Amino acid sequence: EEEEEEEDLKRAAAHSRKLALQNRDFRSVENVAEIRESATRVKTWFRALGVELNENVLVSARDDDENEMDTFARALTKAATDGSLLKEIVESESNVRIPSSVFAASSSITEGVLKHLRTVPGVKPRFLWCQDEIETGVNVEATVGLFDDIRTCGRWR
Repeated sequence: EEEEEEEDLKRAAAHSRKLALQNRDFRSVENVAEIRESATRVKTWFRALGVELNENVLVSARDDDENEMDTFARALTKAATDGSLLKEIVESESNVRIPSSVFAASSSITEGVLKHLRTVPGVKPRFLWCQDEIETGVNVEATVGLFDDIRTCGRWR
């Protein structure tokens, strides 16, 4: 019974941390300017690829969004949670289908794509272990940064 209570406490603490992360406003972090710059590059890149996020459907614009990149960054973070956008972009940019065996050994699309990206020379490793943050949509920096790192991968040029 003590072990069960201890597990309940651990679960409650983990849930509290998750809620705190979800409620964290990325605009309050130190490197918000860097996140906005990355978001600008990713949005321009997406337009060149013909990928348009319907930002107004994904997130409601906030009166306190300082610029359109805040809305785009939040919309991208929400759109990336299921992994399908990440998979589509990676496969499109690399002109390679990620092997189904990678997904068979993964718990989610995001995990499979991140596993694949870890094997691709030239992809920066900064956000390749941020599966939970990307899937739960709690970390704008990790999501925007991952797409920006994929954009800059020289292997696909």
